[in-house]
Amino acid sequence: MACSGLLTGLIRNIRLLVIYILCNMKDKDIIKFVEAFRNGILGDNKSSWAWCFAISSPLQLLLSIHGVESELKEIDVGEYNHIFLRLKDGRVLDPTADQFNWCGYKKLPPVYLGKPVKIHGA
Repeated sequence: MACSGLLTGLIRNIRLLVIYILCNMKDKDIIKFVEAFRNGILGDNKSSWAWCFAISSPLQLLLSIHGVESELKEIDVGEYNHIFLRLKDGRVLDPTADQFNWCGYKKLPPVYLGKPVKIHGA
């Protein structure tokens, strides 16, 4: 039983460390973190087209487990819908922003972090 208590304490300390790291990340670090998460789902060379829910939903869960609040948002983008995260501070965290680059929207990076733009209802 002592081992169980030790393990529980260790898990709690690891969780607190991850929360500290996520809360103290600079924007470029958050983008790198999300790029790695995205690549883990898509693979290195796969298009993000139509993967917005499949990436944004588990990303929201991962962030919430570690104390980073966000809201899963869905918006109509012409013939399609788009799903992304809205952070507590109002910024958008979009792990598939590049999927609309082909249809004339502003050229966006694979992972976008910033003020909402047209594909986010701005």
